[in-house]
Amino acid sequence: MDTTPSPAPLFSAWDLLPAAGLASAWLWLRYWLPLLPEYIPSHWNATGAVNGWMDKHSFLMFASAPPIGIWLLLFLTGLVLRRGSSLRLQMGARALLPMRGLLALGFAVMAGICAPMAALYGGKAIGLGTGFLLLCLIGSLFPVIRLARL
Repeated sequence: MDTTPSPAPLFSAWDLLPAAGLASAWLWLRYWLPLLPEYIPSHWNATGAVNGWMDKHSFLMFASAPPIGIWLLLFLTGLVLRRGSSLRLQMGARALLPMRGLLALGFAVMAGICAPMAALYGGKAIGLGTGFLLLCLIGSLFPVIRLARL
């Protein structure tokens, strides 16, 4: 009987979530961008005060960098784990599949939808985006915990 684990898939349905999040952010910004002021907040300090501003026309690139970066980092980590031959490494690669989808989705919603709305609605938009990002993080930990118990 062969006991070598099957390799984790390279891509999964979880990878559609960040793509959907970025597409939603693009559609959202396509409608809202003309209504936003010329400069929109791009960074806040720990007390919630704005300490960075950005031209609204360069915001789409700024909004897409965090989700793409997170997805790419977790994809490369899964690729390294996938090359391993032990069951533990293969399970780790499988656990990263939902994590990379959910975290990249959370960052896409936070950076692409909630952050520009802070120009109109202030810290409430950032709080909503942070809450959604936290829910994505918590949701992505459930498969990791389940696989760790195995």
